[in-house]
Amino acid sequence: MSAYTDLVRLLKEDAMFGVEDEPTLKQRCNKAYWYAALRVGSEMLFSYIGEGSDETRTRTDLVEWG
Repeated sequence: MSAYTDLVRLLKEDAMFGVEDEPTLKQRCNKAYWYAALRVGSEMLFSYIGEGSDETRTRTDLVEWG
């Protein structure tokens, strides 16, 4: 079980790899979700970080942005 828990944690942390700006909280269907923006050329790509939960907010607070 601990290997699974570690894998899930690492995958969640990897979602923020390469992100330059602070994540954006977006509302969709009465729920909140965190997205990270990454500029690729002239485009902005958004990758999903996680639901708008306290756990996700704690993870985003641990990262030094920009």
